[in-house]
Amino acid sequence: MGITSCQKTPEIIDDDNNMKMPVIIAFAIYKSIKDDESIYLVGNHDNLGNMNELNSIRMNKDEDNVWRVLINLKPNNYTYRFFSSSKNNLDKTNLKSITGYKELKLNYFNYSDDASLYNERMFNVMSFNLRYNTSDDKENAWDFRKESVVNLIMKYRPDIIGTQEGLSSMINYLKQELFLYKYWGKPNTFFGSSCGIFYRKDLFIMIDGGHFWLSDTPETSGSKSFGNDHVRMCSYIKLKYKRQDFFQK
Repeated sequence: MGITSCQKTPEIIDDDNNMKMPVIIAFAIYKSIKDDESIYLVGNHDNLGNMNELNSIRMNKDEDNVWRVLINLKPNNYTYRFFSSSKNNLDKTNLKSITGYKELKLNYFNYSDDASLYNERMFNVMSFNLRYNTSDDKENAWDFRKESVVNLIMKYRPDIIGTQEGLSSMINYLKQELFLYKYWGKPNTFFGSSCGIFYRKDLFIMIDGGHFWLSDTPETSGSKSFGNDHVRMCSYIKLKYKRQDFFQK
């Protein structure tokens, strides 16, 4: 596999005059490679190697074959890509491209000069009503849109996703395709839908979780009250971030 190139080499960003608060970004990719290889990150910033593969950043692998590295960047637009190379011999003769160039825009964060924000982490959370699978939807049925659901989630890569109306077959498909995520959920009845939660396994460890039903007996599975025609429930989790040094001091 050769080195991937783009039509125009991205311009190196000079943000010395950018006074906005920096943020630590977790770059991650799921990839199985040879034992004698590692995955590297390179991009158009000093902290990303200035597009020079020989100055790239070696990433760290966890037990799920997710490679990640934390990089301090200021709000701006960046270009980056991943490649693999021998652990002990990083030169241009043995580089293998894993991805083409990707765009990263950090200007969607909200920043202020308040020093207290340096001790906070801004998470991206998505709520996604999956719309249960029924043939009555015809061309909009789950089998015709499930790939689009995965593509949309992977485009934005939220840290946490709260879902609604996910039947077991739908959730099983998403668990297989969303390789960056782990899942927590339970059907509201034996054959019912769930309001499960996907969370980034490269970022979080789940330390607690549970379910309750919206009824007079919330701990009774499948229970309903208050004039509801359908069973309603809630799933929740408590997460711990894997790397404490992610938070700014």
